[in-house]
Amino acid sequence: MPILRILPFGVFALLLAFAVGTYPDLPSQIPTNFDVGGAVTGMRTKSIQSWFGLPFIALGVHLLLLTLIQMLPSKPHLFNFPDKERFLRLPASYRGPVIAAMQWTLDLTSLLVMLLMASIQVIMWRAAHGKTDALAHLGLLLFSIVLGPAILISITRVTNAVDAAERRWRAAERA
Repeated sequence: MPILRILPFGVFALLLAFAVGTYPDLPSQIPTNFDVGGAVTGMRTKSIQSWFGLPFIALGVHLLLLTLIQMLPSKPHLFNFPDKERFLRLPASYRGPVIAAMQWTLDLTSLLVMLLMASIQVIMWRAAHGKTDALAHLGLLLFSIVLGPAILISITRVTNAVDAAERRWRAAERA
């Protein structure tokens, strides 16, 4: 199993340990919403759901993406990705590297989402104890903004893999 597929479980374990370790010392109200400057704009009563919801949503996203990763080799036609038509024309024996590139993109997406959720949890904890940091919120905002392009750039690996597979297939046909 690729390390990129395992890392989100490690981040989740750390996130869960953090949530368990910090839960007893949380105040009765915990922040749930922030403005762009990092000021708290919404609070919620401390509860298991309000504090542990974010880690388990992150785990749910990871498990969903793992399910998609597992489905990909047997049902690639169900997925929407660049160069899908060209990919589907490839013989099955040439599809492996392309599927691996798609799985890598989903693995990366899962890890980045898990890290984003962990960052949000830490910021919520700090704010619950009166430590709002505009720089941390700016970092989180920038991380969120970079997340989309990072995933889109990783999708170029899929296009490159389709190109390479198609070249190998065409070369084999000519030979």
